[in-house]
Amino acid sequence: MSYYTHQFRNFTIVGNLEELLRRFEPGREVQGRIVLELDENHYLLRIMGYNMLMESRLNFRRFDEVVLRIKQLHPRLILELVDQESDKYRVKTDKGRIKDLKV
Repeated sequence: MSYYTHQFRNFTIVGNLEELLRRFEPGREVQGRIVLELDENHYLLRIMGYNMLMESRLNFRRFDEVVLRIKQLHPRLILELVDQESDKYRVKTDKGRIKDLKV
């Protein structure tokens, strides 16, 4: 069980992600949503109904929808952002607009 404290609130990632990881294989693309910005480089990411802590040097905002490619499962899950339209990284924002991300 992991805990993360953010502005007087505790977020708990309960249980084991092994059930979710069994559905994954390297190279598979999955869709996710940024549930919450925890701090500059940490986010709460939801994939297939599971919440997990995500660390990224890219800047995201709450409700951004992302397409991610599974790069590695163990010992740590590594996902890479997929751009399906061009060679730039893009995400769909909560207002339905597409924005480019700076890498």
